[in-house]
Amino acid sequence: MARPRKPWYRSGRHDWLVTVDGKQVPLGPHPADAGPPRRGKPKPGQRDGDWVIPPAILKEYHRRMAERDDPEASGAAHGTVAALFAKFLGWTKAHKAEATYLQRRHFLRSFVRHRNVRDLPPHRVTAELVEGWLAAHPNWTGGRRHAVLIVLRAFTWAVKRKLLSRNPVTGVEVPPQRRVLHYLTKDQRRAIHGAVRDRAFRTFLTALEQTGCRPGELCAVEAAEADPDAGVWVIPNHKTARKTGRPRTVYLTEAMSGLTRELAAENPDGPLFRNSRGQPWNRNAVRCRFRHLRKKFPGFGPFTATSFRRAFVTDALERGVDAVKVAELVGHTSTDMIMAHYAQLQERVRHMREMAGKAAG
Repeated sequence: MARPRKPWYRSGRHDWLVTVDGKQVPLGPHPADAGPPRRGKPKPGQRDGDWVIPPAILKEYHRRMAERDDPEASGAAHGTVAALFAKFLGWTKAHKAEATYLQRRHFLRSFVRHRNVRDLPPHRVTAELVEGWLAAHPNWTGGRRHAVLIVLRAFTWAVKRKLLSRNPVTGVEVPPQRRVLHYLTKDQRRAIHGAVRDRAFRTFLTALEQTGCRPGELCAVEAAEADPDAGVWVIPNHKTARKTGRPRTVYLTEAMSGLTRELAAENPDGPLFRNSRGQPWNRNAVRCRFRHLRKKFPGFGPFTATSFRRAFVTDALERGVDAVKVAELVGHTSTDMIMAHYAQLQERVRHMREMAGKAAG
């Protein structure tokens, strides 16, 4: 006969449990300050009396029962945050770019490790938990916004698929998007090039500066995707491939066409760009190299590999290249991203003063 839905004491492990739907649900160890476990006086017809339940165990029992009967929890199918995130990441891996999947996995893994969030039912996650997680990572800067948006996205995804009845963290404040106002001048870029001793990474930097590519695109482009005679790379797998449904076409200068021929001869199979050990570059390796360069040039500001892409866009606009053409060169479908995130003409005071003079006549 199944035990009734009342807490009971297990002497072998000195803990308390309750049986719910045939499953033993732990309520915690017997409190040290509660005295020895004991039963009350038996009721008529009982052989043994009911257990005298310590207040701490009784509180946990009521919490568990409220959680079980809470209609908000029914959409979670009694699962955990870890299980829900695993489903979300599985969907992300199947439908989004690998870089998106890796970024989401990084932040969600971090979140579930915070205060054992992994074992909570999804509906019990609160805005305070998310904010406490962010506070535990004060060194995150631009990543804070990504972190919050990814957690929100995971729960929104669950609501749309009726795995949850509501998003429990809608009250979380999303940090504002900060526009990076950092620009590497031509002299600074030249200094960075000069500080790099190995040809492999100098080649990588040259390609960043000459093409305006995303660093991930340079890591991925293969010899089979390069046509130096036509002056293009055609990359089928890239950041926005699922969104646009089109390959990324990178247009090459004469210098880059020549460099492509050299690299294709050295690496006819697989990625063109490789480190001095012959291994393809990856995001982490590039990040580590730029971290080292920032230590060498602390006065240059918080530059990254993307700073070269930003300089490509800004310099092209300053030279009078049409914004629509610049967007196509760097793989954007509109000029919105160009004007909002990359074009930094306002930092080029001398140039803008000249433009103001022309505008005023």
